[in-house]
Amino acid sequence: MLVLKYCLKHYFFDSKTLQFCLRQYFLSNQIHVMKGMFICMRKMFVLSLCLFLLICLAGCEKGRKLKTEYVEGIVTLDGEILSNTTITFNPVGGTGEAASGYTGEKGVYTLTSVNGDDKKGALEGEYKITLSKVKVTEFKEGDPKVPKDHRGIPYYVQQKELIPKIYTKINSTPLTYSVVKGKQKHDIELKSK
Repeated sequence: MLVLKYCLKHYFFDSKTLQFCLRQYFLSNQIHVMKGMFICMRKMFVLSLCLFLLICLAGCEKGRKLKTEYVEGIVTLDGEILSNTTITFNPVGGTGEAASGYTGEKGVYTLTSVNGDDKKGALEGEYKITLSKVKVTEFKEGDPKVPKDHRGIPYYVQQKELIPKIYTKINSTPLTYSVVKGKQKHDIELKSK
């Protein structure tokens, strides 16, 4: 900028001098622009670094392992072992963490939780228990037994819940359990009627 002012002040109209003055002017402006961009980039880097650290610290809080209590049991329906069933312990009052399990061929479940110290068991507290066992039926195209929706459009996969409806919804299930300290066994007896 000073070079341009000097050139204009002393009336250098020689084309080479004018070219020199203009080149110096644009170079000095580019340097200022580059300095400004560097400062802006440095501020963005610092801001990004702070944001990253904040997210990491917030994530570390969630990663803490909570003390869980081992819970297992057998699920039966009208006295018969209920295999291949998903069981969920839902915390009462919205506090705590849900725990779930899956019954094997012998109807035995073991609860696990996402943030548990060894991922086995459930946190201490009151729970409402829900269960689900779904039978999936697949139909082939052209099969006359293919079910249709209310618009008459066929669907080739049909799911049917095999557990009585009262036990599948958290609002209607009569099943409750209190998890306490220590290893525990909780058998669940369901009635179809």
